[in-house]
Amino acid sequence: MAMSTLERLEDLRYRSTVYEIVLTNGEVTRLIKYGRKGRRSLIEAVQSEGKEILEMVGMSDDFEGKITPTSIDLGRGWCAKFSGRTKRQAIIEGELESL
Repeated sequence: MAMSTLERLEDLRYRSTVYEIVLTNGEVTRLIKYGRKGRRSLIEAVQSEGKEILEMVGMSDDFEGKITPTSIDLGRGWCAKFSGRTKRQAIIEGELESL
């Protein structure tokens, strides 16, 4: 492991666990951000990166998505969801490309 990876892992040592929140259509997956598990964190992540998400999905800002506790269906096959990996796992296994 590179020293920067070890430093990043050490920085996580005494912090709460955060999980990868991704935008995916089944073929393409991009990192939105990391957050705690839960509906609120998922919604906040999508809202904070809304402009970039809409550009990636190719939609206008007047859409209505379906929100469940584990995902947000954005339509056209795209959804925002938790990937199932923690930030620690993502650093070790290789992080996804950001939006």
